Formats: sequence, structure tokens, C-alpha cells
Amino acid sequence: MDKFKASNGKYYTRQLFWEEWIDLADADKAIEPPFTLYKDKPGKVNFGKEYVAREDPTGYKTAIEVLGDYRLWTTLMKCKWFVTAKRVWDQELEAKLASKGLEKIQELMEHGLPAQQLAAAKYLANKEYNRDSKATKGRPSSAQVAEAAREEAAIEKQLAEDFERIRLVR
Repeated sequence: MDKFKASNGKYYTRQLFWEEWIDLADADKAIEPPFTLYKDKPGKVNFGKEYVAREDPTGYKTAIEVLGDYRLWTTLMKCKWFVTAKRVWDQELEAKLASKGLEKIQELMEHGLPAQQLAAAKYLANKEYNRDSKATKGRPSSAQVAEAAREEAAIEKQLAEDFERIRLVR
């Protein structure tokens, strides 16, 4: 039997992630969560770190290597809370990949063929890496506003949980 499936054959979702698991009623807590969404926690795998470390925005590598099953990944991608977390991870992954790209361009500028050196130098001199490819003029779309609101809500939820934990420790 799959360790991430209940006896009825359905995948666990909220049960797998500590941040979601703590909000469940005690009667609904069937397993101890093996993952966290964002934080390092002793005995738990920080799923966000694992996702970013694999440098695969499709999630396939993470699904296979961490979850052991791509179907579980597709099930999680139907959960709003998971999609919100993935957006945060995607931002970090995007920054990481952009940084690696800049590093490669700098390497080409120093050690590449003359044409590559010139192109790389122009790219860096014009700060093309700093141009927002998604930038649009005018008012943001309703989808952009909704996405920003979801991200803000996720951050607020995380801050509230942190505050509650800090208050409990005192």
C-alpha cells in the first residue's frame, strides 16, 4: 500500500503538510505529516526547499523523487493552498535560475568566443536581466489582482501562525 494513500485508496493532501495538518481536527489527523510547506522543522522535509533544489518548474522531478508518484502531485495541484505555496516556491526558483543564467553569461563574457563575449557584455551592460518580461502597461488585470491578493493572504496566514507560536512559547 502507498504510504501517502488512505485505506480507501485516496491520496492524503492536507495530512502531508504540517502547516495544513495543524489546522485539522484531531479526529481527522490520520498520519503524522512528513513535510512542511515553507519551514525547516526537525523530522520533516521542507517541501519548498526540495522543489527549488530540483530546479524543475514542472514539478515532475519533485513528484517522482520526493513524493514517489506524479499522480499525487497532480492531486496536490488541485488544492488551492498547495498552488499558493507553489507560487512562492516558483518565485524563488525563478530568482535562482536567473542568477545561474547571469553567472553563465558572465562566464561567457570572460571565457567565451569573441562574439559570445560581446553579446554577453552587451546583455550585462544594458541590464537586460533586470527587465521584467511580464511587465505590462496600464491597469493590472483582474487575474493579476486576484493572484496578488492570494499571495498576500498566504503571507498573512503564515505571519499569524508564526505570531501564535511565538505567543505560545512565552
